[in-house]
Amino acid sequence: MERIDIKQICKVMVLTFVLLTVFASPAAAQPAQQQQLKDQMNQVGDFLAIVISAVAIPNGAFGVFQYMTAGTDSEQSDKGRKRIRNSFIGVAGATAVVTAVQLLNALI
Repeated sequence: MERIDIKQICKVMVLTFVLLTVFASPAAAQPAQQQQLKDQMNQVGDFLAIVISAVAIPNGAFGVFQYMTAGTDSEQSDKGRKRIRNSFIGVAGATAVVTAVQLLNALI
């Protein structure tokens, strides 16, 4: 006869409770609460996009300046190109944040 592991059963029950709470909460929420959640998610997404863009765009502008004034100095030219590349990555990251927030809002 197999022994029943109470700890394992408790872990499964707690995990099930947490998952049901997380996934059922948006479905059980009232329309006003859903709209409030969507608004808060939009605010967080917009804030993150603004912060990322506020760092990436001036960094890219400085990279362009650095690249253009490098002349024959290949080290400065490489630094400028890296700054420009990293700025594009930052702007793409901000776009990804906004897209993810919109996707999550569509799922709610």
